[in-house]
Amino acid sequence: MGEVSVTVDSGRANGDVPAGWERVRVDEVGEVRLGRQRSSARQTGQQGARYLRAANITNAGLDLRDVLEMDFTAEERERYRLREGDVVLAEASGSAGQVGRAALWEGELEECCYQNTVIRFRPHALVPGYALLAFAHLRYSRQMANAARGVGIQHLGARRLSGLSIALPPWEEQGRIVGEANRRLEELDQAEAELSSAMDKVEQQRKEIVAAAATGGILPHRLKGPEGPVGREEGRRNTDSEEDDAEPSRDGWSLAKVGELGSIQLGVTRSPDRLRRGAGARKYLRSANITDGELDLGTVAEMYISAAEAARFDLRAGDVLIAEASGSPDQVGRSVVWREEIADCSYQNHIIRFRSDVIAPEYMHLVISHYRYSGMLAEVAKGVGIQHLGAGRFADLRIPVPPKLEQRAIVAEAERLLGLSRARGKAAEDSLERVRLMKQEVISAAVSGELVPQREGAETAAAMLERLGPPPKVSRGTRSRRVGQRRGSETQVKGREGATIQLVDALLKEDRAVAAEELFLLAGYDRNSPEQVELFYLELRKELESRLRAVGNSTENQLLEVIADAFE
Repeated sequence: MGEVSVTVDSGRANGDVPAGWERVRVDEVGEVRLGRQRSSARQTGQQGARYLRAANITNAGLDLRDVLEMDFTAEERERYRLREGDVVLAEASGSAGQVGRAALWEGELEECCYQNTVIRFRPHALVPGYALLAFAHLRYSRQMANAARGVGIQHLGARRLSGLSIALPPWEEQGRIVGEANRRLEELDQAEAELSSAMDKVEQQRKEIVAAAATGGILPHRLKGPEGPVGREEGRRNTDSEEDDAEPSRDGWSLAKVGELGSIQLGVTRSPDRLRRGAGARKYLRSANITDGELDLGTVAEMYISAAEAARFDLRAGDVLIAEASGSPDQVGRSVVWREEIADCSYQNHIIRFRSDVIAPEYMHLVISHYRYSGMLAEVAKGVGIQHLGAGRFADLRIPVPPKLEQRAIVAEAERLLGLSRARGKAAEDSLERVRLMKQEVISAAVSGELVPQREGAETAAAMLERLGPPPKVSRGTRSRRVGQRRGSETQVKGREGATIQLVDALLKEDRAVAAEELFLLAGYDRNSPEQVELFYLELRKELESRLRAVGNSTENQLLEVIADAFE
């Protein structure tokens, strides 16, 4: 890196900072160092030391519940050991807005080093708390996001962080700024916690409303029968005996298998052949389009579907659509009522379509949602990794069936109560957003000299920099080793052993649009290997706009999908 010097010019333009302050580069006021690369080849288990990863740095501070170990030599321990007062920053993230999230190390662990997914800033002319505020401002103002580079996974890098500029107050003023900022931020943290708790209560209330609707307790005039509410065991119980089939759960109600109440059908199977055929392309829904009771139609895919298939896999107003599979058990069975939001639309085989003249679709959606919230669908689903509900298992579920008139009354009351609950949730959400904006305003005021009054006669920032001199420089030895690692990685790029699959094949197998960071893992790359990160981006750049494309409106965590006509 060369020697870092501090140039203080009292005549330079500092119009954007208060009198007595200076505008400086980050590496003029502290040491910036990237952590040590994790390498399985160097693991012996005999020199283990705990180390910090980017995953341990959250928006709320450090999360040390899962701290890993790897080998560090005595020299490496000295170089990469964290000291009280260090600021640690997440070097990379799949979301540009999350790059550079920072936390203050206060000696939480007796000995701890850090990985190369973390940048360590060791303050020299900064109070540690003020350094944390300055980095928070760089992040909230998106200066870190704009400096980061990468496709999918955004990297800040020690060099780019070093080149960012911050406003530097005098030392004594830094301490007063930190004290006042922390006082205000703590008050806002408390308000944020209370609002988050209120939102959790609204979510719990919503689930209770859905449960009351599905079990007959939502209507004040409806008295529960001796059997009580229809619960999870009744939903799972088979209806093989005539006695069970005939037994109502309450006056006018019955229990019936879902398959007896309407038609159940999985959608069309997506395949590479369908993607290769451009003519006859038709829009179709994927399970990713189904959220909790709503549709996300920001990205609607297309594939070839014949006229006969279109007639079989059509969607009509009132169809209930259920997400048949998910990597998360509690997400299996997300449902929504189709309102013909898109004309001439089909659906994929990861969605179950339920169509009935017996059950009101809105009532069916309430029952399915209750079964999902209660965990019953997660227990019914099968699979390793990806959990599948399955059309057959879904058809065997028993649900409570009230008379048609009562179904409509239940739906109307549920929608009324859910509307009130949504309004309360929206109010809490809006207040929470205002609190977060107020936090950013406090931080902005802190680094612009507006938070505390200046004191006459105090040492200026320029004088402080002259007195302290430049921060310790990062040793050349560290950099030469890193250059050597890059040279080694070039050799591996030309010929790497093993174990990944092509990005296009990984996407086709997954059968949905995915973020670059997820595709990295699906294709079998090792996130802890810089060489494999480099390989991934080389292949991604090669495939983008030829066989892969970015979809959606997100600029921070773009989704990738296969270009259908690239196979023609």
